[in-house]
Amino acid sequence: MAQKLTDAQRVMVEKNLPMVTWYIHHKVPHWHKDEYDDLFQLGALGLCKAAANYDEALGVKFGSYAYHYVGGEIWHYMRRERRRSDEHGYARLEDDAGLGDGITLAHQIPASETGQTVERLLILRDVLERLSAEQRRIIRLYIAGYVQTEIAQHLRMSQPSVCRNIRLARARIQRSCAV
Repeated sequence: MAQKLTDAQRVMVEKNLPMVTWYIHHKVPHWHKDEYDDLFQLGALGLCKAAANYDEALGVKFGSYAYHYVGGEIWHYMRRERRRSDEHGYARLEDDAGLGDGITLAHQIPASETGQTVERLLILRDVLERLSAEQRRIIRLYIAGYVQTEIAQHLRMSQPSVCRNIRLARARIQRSCAV
């Protein structure tokens, strides 16, 4: 059940509201203008939660303490929304860009990035194809925004096993994409 904020807590929240705007503009990539109000409300909710749980005895400034609550609320929402919009994981270069005339996502890469960027994307695709089927499922769910415990429940395996598979897949990808 939600608790009421005291006047002092309310003042802390009001003084730190600009942090929410700053966080959205500097830490959240690719947000749409129509999402701003939702993101701001979530950040403000994070501030309220921080104010309700804050204790000066921690020896930390309220802004530093609240920053993590603001980010946590926003990123929890972003992961949930990404999961809803993209149940399949990641896009491939050969996927249709939705522009008609057979234009693929590969056609949308700017000419200035066609060198190393496309090469790395192709290497990444090749590495992903060489992973075990289990590792591919884990990586796709991880990219889609699921956390390790959710992946473990979904695939009926232990969380440490999920963590180990993600770590091994990352290492393999990094070795293959190293310049």
